[in-house]
Amino acid sequence: GCILGDTVLSADDLKTDLQLVLVHAILTKAMAVVQCAKCESKLEQGRLRMCFARFPLWLACNILGLIWSGLVLGSEVNEITSANNNMEWADWGFCACAVTLVLYFFGSGLDRMRVIKQNDGAAQLRTGFTSVSEAQCSNEHDYGTIGAEINQDISNVDRAVSVLLSAGMSTSSLRTAAALGANVKAAGQISFANSAACIGFWIVPHVFFFSTVDADQIAWMTAVWLLLKFTILVSYCVLFYRRRGQDQKAFIVSLTSKISAVGLFVLFMSINPSDEPSVVPARLFFVEIVFIFPSLLFSVLGLTGTARIPCCGPLLASLLGPPTSCRGFQLISNGGNKALRWVMAD
Repeated sequence: GCILGDTVLSADDLKTDLQLVLVHAILTKAMAVVQCAKCESKLEQGRLRMCFARFPLWLACNILGLIWSGLVLGSEVNEITSANNNMEWADWGFCACAVTLVLYFFGSGLDRMRVIKQNDGAAQLRTGFTSVSEAQCSNEHDYGTIGAEINQDISNVDRAVSVLLSAGMSTSSLRTAAALGANVKAAGQISFANSAACIGFWIVPHVFFFSTVDADQIAWMTAVWLLLKFTILVSYCVLFYRRRGQDQKAFIVSLTSKISAVGLFVLFMSINPSDEPSVVPARLFFVEIVFIFPSLLFSVLGLTGTARIPCCGPLLASLLGPPTSCRGFQLISNGGNKALRWVMAD
């Protein structure tokens, strides 16, 4: 069913299709988040209605990407298992990339379901909420005592509540990033799609490398390649150990998947199935150095450190992090102008 008749796509056609699916994956994530940001979540009854009614554009993009990448994968598997198999060196790498994209769009569907649930929870928390300064208490004495304690920090408390409703959690790093202007929408959740992309984009260059490295080069070039990949792997392990907060890990996974996806697209642009296999390893080294090391740099900086970069820091943090948005942080409420109510009540 994946192949129309007995037609098998050529390696060049597969490369073109994979490039288009990669572009689709890169662009639709941003489109989905913008749609979620603009949507006023309303509670809906019924599982089917919840699954299909909300964020239909995101659902359509995920289904299209899943079918598209599945067709490419089916064609590639058909090529590999064909009786008249005349495999090119690129077939294995294209197959690994197609599997990655299938897992990415499947994970994006799971992310969509989680966003729906989070929006429902946030909608319930927002019901009747305007600001901490508008809070009510059945005991007037307690009302005045609490008000006197937080009177000077009402703006900070409002910001913390806004971060909680937006990110799904409120940590010191998220509050600092929000104060700097970075968008923290869903920043407390590790995306299934981004996780699948990180693992896949780690494997795909390996497949390309070992399917193209020349026998004369295999001794020294393989050693350098494995050392490079081992260094990167150890660096990420150390980062995950040091940055134990879920929001910090979510930022690392998000930016790594996005930068790696762009790097993989550049790799696809630079290679051709008709190329000599011996020229591919050098291009793989170039892509690894140019794209992975910036990922490590931003991972070391973290969400807060990236947001502190002059001029473009908040924008970079918003684009590289889970929000994938150009919009800055928006305070849901601001009770600073009404802080005197607490003092008057006391």
